[in-house]
Amino acid sequence: MIQNMVDERVSETKEQLGSDEYSEILEEQGKTEDEVAKDIEKSARKQLKRRMVLNEIAKQEEIEMTDEEFEDRLEEEAEKQDVNPIKFKNQLKGRRPAGILPRILEPGKSSSTSCSIQQT
Repeated sequence: MIQNMVDERVSETKEQLGSDEYSEILEEQGKTEDEVAKDIEKSARKQLKRRMVLNEIAKQEEIEMTDEEFEDRLEEEAEKQDVNPIKFKNQLKGRRPAGILPRILEPGKSSSTSCSIQQT
């Protein structure tokens, strides 16, 4: 699971920057791909632990929200970041929502869709 996260982040970064620019940045920073992968792995482990804890809290506290409430929270977050809400949502489509949920999910109950934090 962790290795998949690392591989995914490295691939995304290479894709965004391009292989040549990625290599140049590594060279400028004096790091090898293995060193960068280890840094990413540490970050991924922390992120996974947070997701697991938040997932457990959401389950124990029975935190739920409707799809409409979720959409409203996404729009609020986009406004906070001064980003077009449609662009913001499109940016999230390729990502797992767990990274954003802790910041926008407010404790409370709803009688509709359950929204727990996904473990990946």
